[in-house]
Amino acid sequence: MTALLFDLYGVVIQHRTPADRARVADQLGVTDGFWETYERTRPPYDAGAISDADWWRALDPSIDLDTALRIEGETLSHAYPAMVDFLSTLKEAGFRIGVLSNLPYVLADNLLAVHPWFTHLDSLTFSCRIGVNKPDPRAYAHALADLGADAEDTLFFDDTQANVTAAREVGLMSALVDRADPVASVRAAMKKFDAIP
Repeated sequence: MTALLFDLYGVVIQHRTPADRARVADQLGVTDGFWETYERTRPPYDAGAISDADWWRALDPSIDLDTALRIEGETLSHAYPAMVDFLSTLKEAGFRIGVLSNLPYVLADNLLAVHPWFTHLDSLTFSCRIGVNKPDPRAYAHALADLGADAEDTLFFDDTQANVTAAREVGLMSALVDRADPVASVRAAMKKFDAIP
């Protein structure tokens, strides 16, 4: 095994905390029902098929777009420090490191601006740039091609079971990551697949 492919949210980047969600709701002036619609309508936005303005307008026409984009970036850009350090260790050990994540342009651009270490990775595959989301098999194919790796030589990590299952179906070795301790999950999976550096 020479290549490692990582989901971002829940693996490298933290999901929103309850405090973050409360902050978003407060600044946007939305109710609890907002989150169900936010999640349900997200896939086309993540795939780059809907503009920022159109997606947020569809969620709630009263939301100020500039505020929405700012708070979205601020609450979805916190990395797990230990995971960032571990990625560096894995890179130094000789692994090719790639990312495959479902996210819209605004978050992709924000993460690259906030975390310059992304430029040290070998491949960044974002759904908004390829027009397709995980768990679609085409997403994995795009990521592998960009990483320059074969499925059978790549270990994929994600915190969503459907994405892990889909990765296995296209020939990737894959492991479910526990958001509570991503580094421990990744280490355990690498040990299982005899890939510890």
